[in-house]
Order: sequence, then C-alpha cells, then structure tokens
Amino acid sequence: TFFNATFFKGKGLQTTIARVEILDASNKSFENIEDVRAWANSPEALGDEFADREMIIREEVDRSMGFPCLRYDGESETTSPKFPGKVFDHDARGYYCLHPKGNDYIAHIGCSRRTPKGQPHIAGAEECESFINKLMLTSF
Repeated sequence: TFFNATFFKGKGLQTTIARVEILDASNKSFENIEDVRAWANSPEALGDEFADREMIIREEVDRSMGFPCLRYDGESETTSPKFPGKVFDHDARGYYCLHPKGNDYIAHIGCSRRTPKGQPHIAGAEECESFINKLMLTSF
C-alpha cells in the first residue's frame, strides 16, 4: 500500500469502516479494468480476513469519472475469531480505479459495515454512499 486513510465508527460489536487507499500492487502493471477486476478478486488483494468469505458481490465497470473504475457492492454472513459463536451481517461497497497518473497503482475508495446478525447497522447505507461519492469527486 502506497497510501491509506481509514475512518472507523463503532459501537459495541457494530462497526463501519471507510477507507481511501492508493495500492501499489506488487509491481504489476494494469493495462485495463479487467486486470483490475482479476487482481481485486485475488487472495493477494482480499487478504486473509476476506479470502475465504462467501460474499455475494455485484461488480460493474463505471467510467463516469473519466477513467475506468470497478464498482463493487456485496453482502455476506461472517464470523470473527475475536467473537466466538457470533454471526455478523457484513456489507461492503466501493470502487477500485486505474489511477489516472499511471498503471502501476490502483485507487480504492470503499466502505464496509458489520453488525451482529439481525441488528440494524450503526450507519445507514446512504452514509457510506455519501463518503464514497464525495471522495470520488475530489480525490483525483
């Protein structure tokens, strides 16, 4: 990771995490958005926390900013070793974009929410969308 800013909101077992990152993807060069899609779904990008999670993900290419981005939105049920026996509802949404200044980096803007199964999230989906949209308009 070349740059990372993470914003956290939590109450008990409920968390909302918003993140802005410029990712240096191990000296890979991304020629197009399909290269980004392949990398974003790899264990390297997902990390240990998410690699084996059964997440239902919707992806679409978005070019509204003038450069190609992969918009994602997904939900899952998950557990955490920190909270044995608890099941959580988890959702995540955001963008992976080819960085406009070079194809060695990916810009990631995303937001995820986790709450015990059946409980409402502490932040509404619109709060995540607002965070993402504001940064998409000002980050590049």
